[in-house]
Amino acid sequence: MNFVTIAEASRKTGIKQEKLRKAVRLGLISSYPLGNRRLVDLDTLPREVVSVENLIGVRELAELTGLSESAIRRGITEGWLPFIRDGNRYKFQQDDALEAIRGRMTCIKNEKK
Repeated sequence: MNFVTIAEASRKTGIKQEKLRKAVRLGLISSYPLGNRRLVDLDTLPREVVSVENLIGVRELAELTGLSESAIRRGITEGWLPFIRDGNRYKFQQDDALEAIRGRMTCIKNEKK
């Protein structure tokens, strides 16, 4: 384990501090308090921070899939659509959300037969 501050991690990896802080806030990166700073494990950053780039909102997911925004929200409520909470907004990792929607559509097709 190689713990550094977010500022140091930004300098060493070239990833913007804002992106690292967002990943910490969303729970994608584990962090530990040290006074008024946060420490992150430099060894786990690249894999985890890449997933922040693929986060999309309800509207983007609806446009991408052709579903309505209410259908996307229903998927959240019913529990079959994985999401990340960003304040009062729902965010999705694009690949995971598309896979869940494909799986749900396959399941619905099979039920109708």
